Amino acid sequence: MHKRTLIFLFCLAALLTLLTASSALAGGTQYGQINHDQVRFRRQIDSTDVWAMLDAGWQVEILSSQRWEGTTYYYVTCGTPKNPDRQYWGYVSAEYVNLLSAAPATEQTVYAPAVTAAPVYSSADSTAGTSAAPAAIRFTAQGVNLRKTPSADAKVLGQFQQDEVVACTGTLTAEGILWYQVSTGTAQGYVMAKYAAPADGSASAAVPAVPVPPQTGYTAAEPQYVYVTAVPQTVYATAAPQSAADGALGAIRFTARGVNLRKTPSLNAKVLGQFSKGEVIPYYGTVSSEGAVWYQVRTASAQGYVMAKFAEIADGTAASSSAASSAAAAGTVLYMPELADWYSSGIQSIFYKGCVATVTDVKTGISFQVKRWSGGSHADVEPLTASDTAAICRMYGVSSAEEIITKNLYQRRSILVTVSGHSYAASMYGVPHNATEGDTIKDNNYTGQFCIHFTNSKTHGSSQVDSDHQAAIQYAYTNGVTQLSSLGYSFQ
Repeated sequence: MHKRTLIFLFCLAALLTLLTASSALAGGTQYGQINHDQVRFRRQIDSTDVWAMLDAGWQVEILSSQRWEGTTYYYVTCGTPKNPDRQYWGYVSAEYVNLLSAAPATEQTVYAPAVTAAPVYSSADSTAGTSAAPAAIRFTAQGVNLRKTPSADAKVLGQFQQDEVVACTGTLTAEGILWYQVSTGTAQGYVMAKYAAPADGSASAAVPAVPVPPQTGYTAAEPQYVYVTAVPQTVYATAAPQSAADGALGAIRFTARGVNLRKTPSLNAKVLGQFSKGEVIPYYGTVSSEGAVWYQVRTASAQGYVMAKFAEIADGTAASSSAASSAAAAGTVLYMPELADWYSSGIQSIFYKGCVATVTDVKTGISFQVKRWSGGSHADVEPLTASDTAAICRMYGVSSAEEIITKNLYQRRSILVTVSGHSYAASMYGVPHNATEGDTIKDNNYTGQFCIHFTNSKTHGSSQVDSDHQAAIQYAYTNGVTQLSSLGYSFQ
């Protein structure tokens, strides 16, 4: 009898231990809210396969917590964006979940655009110490994006220029950033508070109204959205594109008027002059600073940095697609294209996690290097260097990787992945995503990762074989030799 009692007590203790471990968050049912976009909702804690990618504001019920490889994960249940009424169980990294004090509403709400009662300001905010939303704000930087929702990945509705004044209707903290909620009459959305300061007086009375710059897309009739002409500064004459022989990587053309040339890559740096819309100048490098990509440029009288978001790669220069592909052809070795089944060919071992491979775009001939970060259903990769990101931008015809998102360039691209003496037909989805967890190369000017698919590989969200990826793979396999040979490549 004594022995049975000991066995019973042992089993009871084990059960209590299990219950305690599976309910690490005390106080009844615990809920949380995702605090970042494109967060992995993992099927298993030790796998990169996901049920879905969850965006900021998505609510989950937390069942327990667990440590794995030095990271705390919450075991949660919730619906997915595609199936919000179904229940899924899996793991989310705890750093991407804010704990809620009460049960959430029955419907998922990504953003709650109500004014934050007591907004949290960081030391970097230009309005530090302010406890209430100002009636109007004046922009302290050029080309500040008006976004549909308070997220750096949200759709851009227009832009504001430096010294413009606009009515402010509230404040909101999202993704750890303070945002002003503004309205222009034809659109309303959010701007980052660090690029603005409270304006004296009302938005309509602060300065006389003048026509809004064309790139904003707004009409000049908006009484509360006005443009202030900046103090005249030196405007450089259009410089003829220089060849790569003088060290220039190519040339850029400015897509906005009054783009500041700054002494260092910072919005607080001294302004040395301005460039006009349509000017073309050579650039000598790129750098990532303050969350933005900058071109390093120089003129006859000064050298400095301009924000890449206000420029595009100019055609007919050393940076053009044809010149880039010819340069790549000279140094890139390609092999006859092969098809590789993601699950049965051994490609996952050949293109293993941490492996560096060369990617060649079939239609433009542009080549660049990538490093495989992870991926269970396909390969998740990152550009190896800032130069590789610049090549990707040339391939897409954009000035920064962020534009791949804002311009919604989701179309699959036919590529060859060259690794270990083979070139495999593949498909690329170049939209940057999984910005925090998948961003392991910090100086490559690319925030996050992108996807490369092989035969029969599956997507993140649906866990299904994507017909568009498979069509792009087949195109690379069938037309890769013809297309790339015409661009100067040879095959071994």
